[in-house]
Amino acid sequence: MGKTRSGFCHLYPCGWIEGYHDYYEKDNDSQFVKKLRPEFEHLHASILNKEKLPALEVVVYLSSSKETRLSSQASMENSLTMDTAFVAYRSSSSFNSNKLVQ
Repeated sequence: MGKTRSGFCHLYPCGWIEGYHDYYEKDNDSQFVKKLRPEFEHLHASILNKEKLPALEVVVYLSSSKETRLSSQASMENSLTMDTAFVAYRSSSSFNSNKLVQ
């Protein structure tokens, strides 16, 4: 007498549910990555080109890190802007002195 299988193993191959769960999680993770804004294109490409897709928690962490960097760069760029004026001088050949060009 052979061993009897319990559950759905007589209808589906054993282990199919784990495979389906893994596929479903990967699909959700890739959908999250695909919906990232254009500023995150580099991150999007680097995640999807990995041999094994990282867990959703890792993707969210990487996305939030990138978002923090982008926002801090934007705030630094806004705070460092100054109004600048350039003045040019023309030297006079007769007196050899500098005069303001108007």
